[in-house]
Amino acid sequence: MLRSSFPKRWLPFGPLIGRPLSSDEIVIALLLPIVILAAALRFYGLDAKGLWVDEIFTASFASANNDLAAVVQGALSTPLPSPPLWFLITHFFVKVLGNSDVVVRLPSVFAGILGIGAVYKVGETLFDRTTGLISAFLLTVSPAHLYFSQEARFYAGVVLVSLLTLYLLYRGINSSEKKWWIGFTVATLVNLYIHLTAFLVFAVEILYACLLLTHSLATVNGTGGIRRLRATFALPLLISLGVIIVGYAPMMPHLLAGMQGPRGLGNPGAVEGLPFSAQDFLSLFGGFSSGTGIPLSLYMGASLWGLANAARQHRRQVLLVLLWIIVPFVIILLFRPKHWFEVKYVIFILPVYLIATSLGIASAARAIAAFISDWGILRRAKCVSVGSWGHVLSLSCLVAIYGLLSASALDEVYAWQSDRWKDIGQFLISNVQPQDAIVLLPLTVLTMPVQDIVAYYGPSPDETNVIVVDNLSQVEDILARHRRVWIVRGLGVALDPSGEVIEWLKLQPHVALSIRGGTKLMYTGKDQTQLALLEEAGNFASPTAELHGSIAEAYRSLRMWPEAQAAYARAAALEPAEGIWHYHLAALDEEMGERDKALVEYQQAIRLQPEIAGFHAALGDLYRQSGLADEAISQYREAIRLYTSQNSGAKNSKDVRLWNDLVRKLEMSAEQTGAADNTP
Repeated sequence: MLRSSFPKRWLPFGPLIGRPLSSDEIVIALLLPIVILAAALRFYGLDAKGLWVDEIFTASFASANNDLAAVVQGALSTPLPSPPLWFLITHFFVKVLGNSDVVVRLPSVFAGILGIGAVYKVGETLFDRTTGLISAFLLTVSPAHLYFSQEARFYAGVVLVSLLTLYLLYRGINSSEKKWWIGFTVATLVNLYIHLTAFLVFAVEILYACLLLTHSLATVNGTGGIRRLRATFALPLLISLGVIIVGYAPMMPHLLAGMQGPRGLGNPGAVEGLPFSAQDFLSLFGGFSSGTGIPLSLYMGASLWGLANAARQHRRQVLLVLLWIIVPFVIILLFRPKHWFEVKYVIFILPVYLIATSLGIASAARAIAAFISDWGILRRAKCVSVGSWGHVLSLSCLVAIYGLLSASALDEVYAWQSDRWKDIGQFLISNVQPQDAIVLLPLTVLTMPVQDIVAYYGPSPDETNVIVVDNLSQVEDILARHRRVWIVRGLGVALDPSGEVIEWLKLQPHVALSIRGGTKLMYTGKDQTQLALLEEAGNFASPTAELHGSIAEAYRSLRMWPEAQAAYARAAALEPAEGIWHYHLAALDEEMGERDKALVEYQQAIRLQPEIAGFHAALGDLYRQSGLADEAISQYREAIRLYTSQNSGAKNSKDVRLWNDLVRKLEMSAEQTGAADNTP
């Protein structure tokens, strides 16, 4: 319990208020900074990235220009109708605070922050306050939860409301008060109207309730006991089920129509359901913690250890946790929906998984404290018992270790971005001229026209020629009628006709432009040469380092070395902290036979970003080709060390095997040379 874990005299500011702190005050003193940290992490960088495709869906449906009926109709009109509640919530935010990327994401931010308090309450209710506090901290620094708390989608809401339904159901089962069942009914309906995956939560909870009811009916003694059980458990459960079915009835015709449609629970050509591979499951739970390898081992080990120890005194609670984690996968494997599988579809498992992890951390801390006490360590600490101090210290250290594991991945959450539609839109607005045309290739796996996606950030179809093509002949006709043509290549491009278009472009003068995050635009023009297009591209407004990098690649393919060097140099000037542009300059110098210049550029790349294995391997190649075996071996070994430490299972990767082979060959060559030198 918390009282034994955190003694009243442990907190240093207790005497400042003239009395020892109560257990509730200690909880508040510990939980409040956790919630503040959660808020800070979730508000940080909220406007740094543009909306990706799914977020644009949310923003478009929830637009302040729509009335309530239009918001609902937009959600229900998708190929597989979406429950409209989250769009309505977002609509109210936008209506009150105005339309912006930040405002569209605010519902998720607040749901994420409230989820921290919710997981504390569930952990405390199922087990104890220590478990609740550790769970709240782990969820606060969870990369997965942080990501979905900053995404303008419904997954943070599903986590919050799923925890609420779990708490209310548990209280209802263990109490005769009707308010808990009423709360469970309302919260479940809210969850079902937020997202379809809430059905998995609902199935777990009903299964758990039925198992407990069956067990209780089989073990209760006497007719009176059975009657009381029926009145306080069975009847409220049945009434709740009935109300939920009736309450969800308006959504059912739309859902059934969508499921029977051509896309069903997925998209044409999509991978069905959840793979059976053990590696896929491990990767999924790696997403729940902070990656595979050591972090996954520590999190899963703590979860299993915690549940095994808790099962002795908390059988019903452990059963609920196990059902919560296992049953959704069983349902998905049985029904095999025609949809690819991602962590977000079972993100509601995350907080309960972290509760299990917290149990293991607390159990390990008690074991360490017992070890410390047995060996008489800290006996000089007279203010409290040795066991209490040992428990506090060991628990603090373990929580810090797990927190640091998660925190190490937070930078990736802030840096990662799925789509770059905002960057594309801003670039097009800055550079498209009235006589130009923007060609959009039809996108798959989307519930919204691609022209509306582009129009969200601009340019609007009303402002310029924005054309969605159906076949290659349309592209040829467009090029014949416009001086310049921009072909947008977003994610999820259909193979037909885009495959034909890309193949056709290879035979036409064009420039593949990278804005940010990869190639997104293909630029071509009527009766223009490749060199003319490249020269014009170098003068585009709002240039990015990647834009100049893509121009450099085009010059490089034409073996126009000075122009390529100049473009790479402009990229390096725009991103002076990035080593990649010096790496490219070095590779270009090598192609030109200027190894001394290449050496300087590779070394500069490594100085800027010493953690990139490929830079060291490239420098190793240069040393090897220059006959500097020792220097090459050193760089290859550093590349191997970095690559294996950053990637699980990397020891058997193609790159690592190649580098190891090169090291062995260099070492053997050095040995043979030494032996030859020693021969009389």
